[in-house]
Amino acid sequence: MVAALRQGGMAARVRALLLSPRQAWGSIAAEPPDPVGLYVRLVMPLAAIAPLAKLLSWSLVLGFIAPGTAVLAGLLAWALNLVGVAVLAFIASWLSPYFEGEDHPEQAMKLVAYAATPSWLGGIFRLVPILGMLSLLTSLYSIYLVYCGAPQLLGVPPTRAPGFALALGGIAVLLYIACGVILALVLGITALGMA
Repeated sequence: MVAALRQGGMAARVRALLLSPRQAWGSIAAEPPDPVGLYVRLVMPLAAIAPLAKLLSWSLVLGFIAPGTAVLAGLLAWALNLVGVAVLAFIASWLSPYFEGEDHPEQAMKLVAYAATPSWLGGIFRLVPILGMLSLLTSLYSIYLVYCGAPQLLGVPPTRAPGFALALGGIAVLLYIACGVILALVLGITALGMA
């Protein structure tokens, strides 16, 4: 399976991560660090799913937000998602020694980017507002992926991995709230749910 992941593309890695995360993390950990490539191939397209889904649903279908405001909110939400990944990776690298792990920025970037994948893919549920709770469930799976991946990427002992995953998940929630507040301050309260 590991050899197949190395030969396969990004889609194969993501599929393996979602279906058998412990094995996939081993392959991901062994990959040479490529933060720019990871951003271009994984983070940028996937981070656009939720803002685009909300843009389509809230503006064009339901009319909650004016189309111009929705486009600006979607672009700003996407940009904030991109910045949020870098910030969360920095925090993960900084936080890992407190959980007996290693301060390794490149591996932390891989951990955060790949672990966020289910949350980003779950953004498609935001096309239908009543299904938004399913998006929350996919975010919870992202925390589980941090728990599985932290020992292999950052050397966090398995006994300390649950605490690390919960701490990083809590920080991610705070970053999400901060993004919502920034959207509301820049574009008004109607853009609050676009993050």
